[in-house]
Amino acid sequence: MPEAISVFLAAESEASLAARLVGRATEPLDKLITRVRTAREETARLTEFDYVVVNRAGQVQEAAAAIAGIIDAEKRRVHPRGRGR
Repeated sequence: MPEAISVFLAAESEASLAARLVGRATEPLDKLITRVRTAREETARLTEFDYVVVNRAGQVQEAAAAIAGIIDAEKRRVHPRGRGR
């Protein structure tokens, strides 16, 4: 969908992501390792996204506000995506 706007939501670091997952204690260690590995692979592709929002530990409201700001800005875009760039 070329007209779609993509937002990459990331933890502030791989170590922070791992600590959050361990702290939740909702998955076995092998699943946590897989999730961190997958996040690393996804992060390597963040340049393919239009925006990156960092979801810092304990600051989910700030991340949500940043995403809301992106949505608001895109609603006000003068040139449709792909034109005028």
